[in-house]
Amino acid sequence: MVLQRQIDPFDASIRAVQLKTIISFLPWVANGLVLISVLVFRWYIGTGYLISFAGLMLAGTGIGLIGLVAFFATTPLLALTDWTGVIVFLGLLVTLGLWFLWKMFGILRKWWTV
Repeated sequence: MVLQRQIDPFDASIRAVQLKTIISFLPWVANGLVLISVLVFRWYIGTGYLISFAGLMLAGTGIGLIGLVAFFATTPLLALTDWTGVIVFLGLLVTLGLWFLWKMFGILRKWWTV
């Protein structure tokens, strides 16, 4: 009874924050355990899993770089003109995006034939 009166309400909120942190890390821990077990028992599935993760990271980086290149290439034009700069930015973004998809489909086509 004496200890219950001395507990600060702030301590209860710390437990909630710790629980939220544990819940947010639980999928990462489960995924890591699955990956370790797959690498031990079925190494070719684990290797494919890691390669697909690396491919997704590379694709995301490529798409981000396309956005940055289109932005920095058209920023002076955007500063000088209104709608012409927007149209050139969107055109450059779509053109670079289609080029990236074309290259990625070529890489995937080669990868699937192996």
